[in-house]
Amino acid sequence: MCAAEVRLTAEHLHLPAGSTADGDDPLLVTPERAGWSYCGLRIVRLAPGSVRELATGSEEMAVLPLSGGAVVEVAGRRFELAGRTSVFARVSDFAYLPIDAEVRLSSRGGAELALASARAERRFDAVHVPVPGCVHDEGSEEDDPGVPDTAGDPLRALRQDLQPRSHRQRLRGSDHAAGA
Repeated sequence: MCAAEVRLTAEHLHLPAGSTADGDDPLLVTPERAGWSYCGLRIVRLAPGSVRELATGSEEMAVLPLSGGAVVEVAGRRFELAGRTSVFARVSDFAYLPIDAEVRLSSRGGAELALASARAERRFDAVHVPVPGCVHDEGSEEDDPGVPDTAGDPLRALRQDLQPRSHRQRLRGSDHAAGA
């Protein structure tokens, strides 16, 4: 075993419910806590009408609604995430947040948001990633013929939510895929 190798124990592989809470956040798993190199996950709950401000620092992030919708304000841009009623309802749109950004999250009706993060060195523009086939503010329908239909396959839908795109450096939904 190399000196740099980390031996995963049951403590790394199983994080009991509540053991990863951080203040008002029901879950915060950092790369250090999980024994990973790059990726982390935070779950943020927003009460109706509430606001949350945070800084991305050296991590790029994807803001993915688990339930409810939200407004994401970052780098002078404003993204309205339609969200969903639950993770089982449908695929959701999400927002990509670059490193070194000040972020403001808000929700008129309340929301639970997953903030998937990955350490990065290069900064990209913030972007709203819509659900393929949905009508957006401009009234045009976006549909990517290269994206498979996810109806009836929740695992494919989840993978589609965080599919690698050219504007993300390491944020791919798993630490292993990030090259750790």
